Amino acid sequence: MSFQLKTMANLSPNLNKYGATSLFNLDTIMEIVAEVTCVSKEMFQGKSRKRKIVEARQLYCFFAKKYTNKTLGDIGAAIRPFYNHATVLHSIKSVNSLYEFDKLIFNQVGIIDERLDFYRGNNLTTQAIMDKIVGKCKVT
Repeated sequence: MSFQLKTMANLSPNLNKYGATSLFNLDTIMEIVAEVTCVSKEMFQGKSRKRKIVEARQLYCFFAKKYTNKTLGDIGAAIRPFYNHATVLHSIKSVNSLYEFDKLIFNQVGIIDERLDFYRGNNLTTQAIMDKIVGKCKVT
């Protein structure tokens, strides 16, 4: 990394390695993924191994890596304290491979990507995003 990027990173903690800022924090991505997959945040952060919940966690890891500059360890810690970097890396690889074969994952990735792009394109604040998505999904 060049000196200029190192200096910029010290000034703004939201800069990624390319010097671009990240609009989303981990909680925003978690809320959007939870809303699209219809998994509550409590279930999301629980210990359940049900496929629906595991896939929601994997999608969260995938989008958190894509749209933030957080480390894999930070992404995992937002789910549970012992959700380590290796689990996050496995989740990202799982979404990449399931994307090709699983129609549900393919559709969910498309929907989440569209929502994140919409919010980023309209420069909505985190609070405005949360206000728009709260209460839109009937959680099972």
